[in-house]
Parts: sequence; C-alpha cells; structure tokens
Amino acid sequence: MATIALVDRDAHQYALPWYATNPAEPIGGTRVLQVSRAVPLSPVSLDGLLDAILQHASRGDSIVVVGHAREGGLSMPLFPGSQARARAEIAAMLAPSEDDFLPIPARPSADIAPICQITPAQVDALRAKVGQIRALRLQHAALRACNAGRWPDVLSMYKPLFCTQEVSAPDRRDTYGILSPGAPESDFDRWLGEHADGHMYVEGAAPDRVAIQTIGGGSDDHNYAVAIAAESDAAFGAWAARNGVVRTGGAWLYHGQFCTQGVVGQPRIVFCATPDYARHLVVV
Repeated sequence: MATIALVDRDAHQYALPWYATNPAEPIGGTRVLQVSRAVPLSPVSLDGLLDAILQHASRGDSIVVVGHAREGGLSMPLFPGSQARARAEIAAMLAPSEDDFLPIPARPSADIAPICQITPAQVDALRAKVGQIRALRLQHAALRACNAGRWPDVLSMYKPLFCTQEVSAPDRRDTYGILSPGAPESDFDRWLGEHADGHMYVEGAAPDRVAIQTIGGGSDDHNYAVAIAAESDAAFGAWAARNGVVRTGGAWLYHGQFCTQGVVGQPRIVFCATPDYARHLVVV
C-alpha cells in the first residue's frame, strides 16, 4: 500500500521537497510509513485536501497531511477564502456515522451550514467527497501539524472524516528545514564560542562532534535560525544517518519536532529518525 503526502506549502516550505525524497514517516512506536508521492495543496482548503485524496490515493493507502493546527484542530479553511476552519467539531459534523450497527442520522445540511459559514450546497459537496473517501478504506492519517496531538479527543474526531483506522499527530511543534554544514571545523571549540548565543546542542565526542545552534523560535511561529557545524565529513555523515537528515542536490533536508523552550544539554530540534520523535507522536 502507498502513502501519499499532501502538503500545505505555505505552512512548511521545505515539507514538499522533504517528502519528495520518499522518506520513512514514523507513526508511533517503531512503525513507519514509506512516503511514495508528495502532492502540493495550493491554495490549501479542506475541499482541496479531499479532492487530492480522491485523485491520488487508492484503496488501503495511508496519507500524511502537512499544515497548521491550533487547539481546536486543523487551521485550513473549508473552501479557499471561507471563514470557518476545518476544526474537529466541524469535521465531525461533516463525516458520516461510523457505526454500521446503529447509525446516527446526520444533522441536516441546512442546520450546520451557518455553523460552517458556508452554504448548504457546499456542505453537501463536502459530505459527498467524504463518502467517496470512506470507500477507500484508508489505513492511517498522519497529521503533521503543530501540537495537534496534545488533545487526543480532538484528534480522534478526524478518524471518521478521513475514514481511517488510525490518526496520529505530534504533541510538539512540527518543523521542516534545511541545513548548511559547510566545511568541517578545524577549530570546533572556537566555532562553539562564536555561536554561544541562542540555544546550543552538541552531539558526540571529539573528534566526531556535531553542534547545532538555534536562535529564536520561542513563540508559536516558525521563525527561527539554525546553524550547524561538524568536526569532520565522516562525523556529519554518521550524524545525518542517525537523525534521518537527507541530502538532495546541494541541500540537507530535515523533518523534526521543535521544542519551544530549549533546555540546556538537550536538542531543541528533535529529528524524525530519533526515538524521542516517535515518543511524541500521539496515535488514536
């Protein structure tokens, strides 16, 4: 079975090239999904997301959905330009009942249209697409949206929308980016001194150390700068392999979770190949 990544490029500009490298996406524990295709969503909306699933996914596939989230769920609008967002309670209203033994009648479209701030015809259109997706029997929906896993009850409300057996999401900020290690640092300690501001994390022991400095990122936006240095090419190569950092062209791409509050002696960017990344994925 395939895994399709559906990416809001405005949310994470490096997510599309990351998933184009066909990475393994952790989904909790030791389980991973092997991404087979990356699809941009532009402009992003729930309607466009449902269209992309129907166009690119086949029966039994899994999906990765990359976008923004808040405490109420996904932040994408229902339609381009619409006011209401694809929050969990709206997702639940749009989805059909999963109980085949005792189905719960759906609320009339005319009743929920004012809540969704769209027309009854648009409600019907979304519901029709959800019904088509249900026939696909998708396996897993990996929501890679900041903090969406902090509220498992909210997260579980997306299962009937995507008609999946499972949904997962991080309980920390999700992040994608690019690294530029440059040439090995012959005077590694001097580099550490020159980059003492911000948050510093050093992995390994001399002469195979790798250091990552981050500046900013103390708020919920993604505005942070990152610098990296290694004592040797071999040290960086081994570090990249351990952390799941991949090279494509002249760039090193990464996916991880960003810790808003940096702790001394601990990484602030938790890369996707590490056990700590998987520990902060919530699966319902």
